[in-house]
Amino acid sequence: MNIINEEYEFSRLLFKNKKILIIWYRYEENTNYSDMEISDYQLYDLSQDEEIIKNDFYIIKDMVAKGEAHKISEGQTSYLGACPKGEGHDQTTPQPNNKEEAKPRAFCLKNSYMTGILRNLISGNQFNTEVKEFKTIEEYINNQIKYYIGKTQLELYKMVVGEEYKKKIPKNFSKMISDRLIGKDSELENKNELFKKTTYVIKNLPVYPNDEAVERMSFRNLRISEFEKDWEESDWKQYFEEVTLIVICYEVKDNKVKNGYRKLKKAKTISFTDEDLEQLKKGYEMIQNTIRRRDISLLPYPDSHENQIIEIAPKGKKNDDAYNKFFGKNTTRTSFMLSKSFLNKKLKNN
Repeated sequence: MNIINEEYEFSRLLFKNKKILIIWYRYEENTNYSDMEISDYQLYDLSQDEEIIKNDFYIIKDMVAKGEAHKISEGQTSYLGACPKGEGHDQTTPQPNNKEEAKPRAFCLKNSYMTGILRNLISGNQFNTEVKEFKTIEEYINNQIKYYIGKTQLELYKMVVGEEYKKKIPKNFSKMISDRLIGKDSELENKNELFKKTTYVIKNLPVYPNDEAVERMSFRNLRISEFEKDWEESDWKQYFEEVTLIVICYEVKDNKVKNGYRKLKKAKTISFTDEDLEQLKKGYEMIQNTIRRRDISLLPYPDSHENQIIEIAPKGKKNDDAYNKFFGKNTTRTSFMLSKSFLNKKLKNN
């Protein structure tokens, strides 16, 4: 209730956290925290990332001021998050400028940000204390692509590579181009400091002129072992809580436009709200139930339930019977996919 009256420089956030003593513990499963070994410690000064954290602060503040606290998600910011707080998942509290209640939240330094701090501590690298040119990854991506908007994939390839593409156009042609325009995933940490301490995924997606998705969006192959934990403790929940999807949109007039002739339109971001996470939980638990009962009919196929976000789909060679071979190996031949209806909602609202 008070954040809407605060400015970053005089905020309780900065007063309490400008310098933080971080004590690192070596984590061991089934071990009490009091018994874990201290591996390192450091006195960390948040001013090293002040411009980015300040920008995150005002993103959160502005949403609360607009009466949109119930729409906040950690994927909307870079380093500073607003994580749910409280014992019950259904717990809510009043918010300013809106009668609809929101989940209680607290400021947090995101998991990806803390991982970046630790990596730099271990490697002995020092952070760049100069003001960053870009405060969000979205700004950085838009800067990289703005001169190429309206060009087809084949035109883009010639512009960034210096020669025409003469082979058969592969399915991942858009990724080949974004790797050149923006950088390969393995290179991005060296291109901009933001990538070292954020959770992001760059995706390429064909869209119609009205910003509706032409196809679903896939993720990596699913592993049966990763569904052993409850949703609240799962890696998938943490991933979707923090990730920002950077969607590079290529426009097509209709399905007859072949790969190679799609035009670069813009970059959009997608993050996941608490409401989205509840729907994601359903898909996760359906797979858990499938594994528990060893019954593939229980998988979250398309249109399994209302407001479905996550669908399961084959990923791999065509006609390899991915569903019936679901239990063949720990790494399955299936993947999570975001439904077109969900993508349409996000692409049009952002």
